[in-house]
Amino acid sequence: MSFAAVHIHEGFVLALLLKMGLSALIAVSVTVLAEKAGPVVGALLATLPVTSGPAFFFLAQNHDAAFISQTALSTFAQNIPTAIFATSYVLLAQRLSTAFSVGGAMCVWLFYLALSLWGDSSLPTALLLGACVFPLCIVLVRPYRHALASASSPGQHASDLIVRGLAVALLVGAIEVLGLVASPMWTGVLAAAPVLYLSLMIILQRRLGGPAAAAVIANSLAGFLGISLAFVTVYLLAVPLGKWTALAFGLTFSASWNTSLFVLHGRSAPVFQPNSNRLLPIEVNRSSS
Repeated sequence: MSFAAVHIHEGFVLALLLKMGLSALIAVSVTVLAEKAGPVVGALLATLPVTSGPAFFFLAQNHDAAFISQTALSTFAQNIPTAIFATSYVLLAQRLSTAFSVGGAMCVWLFYLALSLWGDSSLPTALLLGACVFPLCIVLVRPYRHALASASSPGQHASDLIVRGLAVALLVGAIEVLGLVASPMWTGVLAAAPVLYLSLMIILQRRLGGPAAAAVIANSLAGFLGISLAFVTVYLLAVPLGKWTALAFGLTFSASWNTSLFVLHGRSAPVFQPNSNRLLPIEVNRSSS
């Protein structure tokens, strides 16, 4: 009996470590590509389900469709304070340091999160709040989508990759462990934690300065709306069609949304100053070099 328990325990730990490592690899790969591809493309890549996607995939292996459905609804609801968090950072980073910008935005996120946990968590309420919050946030950050970097971007540091990978791995591990004992609501809260936003804010502001880092976050909010609606898709389809079909539809929705945003950006950008660097949300000021 004890031997079997130890064997099962070791198997669970090995599977958990594998899941954490795979999720971290996916997230790090996407964020590196985001830096290489530029701010607009990077923002769209960053809002693909590179952290929540693997987390939901692993959750679906151990839970039924009803659990996945309710977790998706909770994640959508908690993405609303994440949008407020991102908007707060964009506004604060124009003048404040990394610590005060990220810290102030985190305080706003925690405050709204605490309030939301006391309120109604039904889909109509979440959709109503989302319909108010997401458009307002996108409008508020619109003036900050273009910025000058305070310095040229240095090379990629191994410490940056370690921080990103470790943060994502810990999040996925926490969700997996919490999913064994927690309700769908609390699992969704953790799944919606803005760990990728946090890593991007800290790393990009240190590398490029506050306004330039804020420009990347500002450009990401439209894509973040898409991934949030993808969770609504999972919620609606998980029970009637099955959890795996619902997750596939959610992933397809998110990818299609961001692809459409990229196509729209590509069509609209050449209309204004086709030879100007202002087509890029971030322009690196190299005049001093």
